[in-house]
Amino acid sequence: MREAGFDQRLDYIPEILGFYTEVADFVGRWEATTFMERVEGHIDVAEAATMADHALPLMLDFFGLMRQRAFFRHIEAIRAGKETDRPADGVNPSSARP
Repeated sequence: MREAGFDQRLDYIPEILGFYTEVADFVGRWEATTFMERVEGHIDVAEAATMADHALPLMLDFFGLMRQRAFFRHIEAIRAGKETDRPADGVNPSSARP
């Protein structure tokens, strides 16, 4: 990422990773809770493990596509002046704007 230009010059500092850690933890917790609610007591552990092994890579790709579409949709809205607010209060992906 640094080689592509995402560096301190544009305020892409290591602290920005905290945002991604929080998002990943939220998604992972929701998925784990939902998975356990649906499989526990209904199928055996081996079958559940096989399901998770197959689903996690697929969901990673799916989530990546949704994120990419959202990114470009928001870029378009920002450039058109239709979206001027920052994401949710309290979410600080960067220490300052370059």
